[in-house]
Amino acid sequence: MKKVVLWWLAMLPVSALANVQWSNYSLTYLRGEHYAVGDPARQVVTFEYTAAADWGGVFLFIDRIHPDSGDASTYGELTPRFLIAKDALPVPVYIATTIEKGHGFTHLLYGLGVDVPLPGFRYAQLNLYRRINDDKDDNWQLTPVWGVPFSVGESQWLFSGFVDWVSGTRTNASGYHFNAQIGVDVGSYVGLDSTLRVGIEYAHWKNKFGIQGVTENNANLMLKWYF
Repeated sequence: MKKVVLWWLAMLPVSALANVQWSNYSLTYLRGEHYAVGDPARQVVTFEYTAAADWGGVFLFIDRIHPDSGDASTYGELTPRFLIAKDALPVPVYIATTIEKGHGFTHLLYGLGVDVPLPGFRYAQLNLYRRINDDKDDNWQLTPVWGVPFSVGESQWLFSGFVDWVSGTRTNASGYHFNAQIGVDVGSYVGLDSTLRVGIEYAHWKNKFGIQGVTENNANLMLKWYF
């Protein structure tokens, strides 16, 4: 049954591509040396796709992780949200879903999400999920997501990120993952018509992967190209 649900969630946004209102693609390169759990020094290349449609929207990312020692690995998430109320309530309401896929596990998240209209924000969301985990007890997750553009002189910047808070169970500790990026668009300075953002990604992850006492503080150099 779980495989059927995962397939349905993965295919529904694809079948609705004709109704896409806008979309973008990006590639991100990260380099950091303070990862917790496994090799502390890694390079990560991330493909991202984001789209909005009349049925809701979708966010997809795939990480290719290259530790300085050890084998490379792949991790990805597919996050479709399906609009269920737009005009009847003060904010749009969605059925929020996520598929998390890594080596040897697949997690399914489902719940409700809202768009939050905040002054100065390009976007702000709040999603509450029930997590169906392969390798741990099921639990809850609360995730705010944001993006704030701003300028310094003539330069254009973006501060974006998310926080994943997860509840504890008998098999994993409660914790949170704060992840934020801040970068400046240098595309026009190097002759590109598209955005090329240079900056930093910072992660603070308390009880990473639900492991009690394992906390990550990790800053990465970031290069992000939209195409």
